[in-house]
Amino acid sequence: MDTYSRVVRRFATHFDRCHDRLPAEDLKVSLDDHLKTHSWSTIKLDRNGLQLFYKHVFEKKRECVGIIKPPVTRKLADILTQEAFELIIINT
Repeated sequence: MDTYSRVVRRFATHFDRCHDRLPAEDLKVSLDDHLKTHSWSTIKLDRNGLQLFYKHVFEKKRECVGIIKPPVTRKLADILTQEAFELIIINT
């Protein structure tokens, strides 16, 4: 619960206003910006913390802020084995 309350404080400080007066679009823009500097799990915690806050403090359902999960990337090994190299060539 402490993690969620930190999220609420951070967003209130960032926007310098109470959450009940914060448009959903502002939240979405802010979460999208956080995607550049924070992990996906942090973004999910932020969104879920804000939704919990709206539900239990304001007793109203806030529309879920839609954010797009960044694609998962895989790094290739620095030195490929012959078999790994052949798999890459065959699959492309």
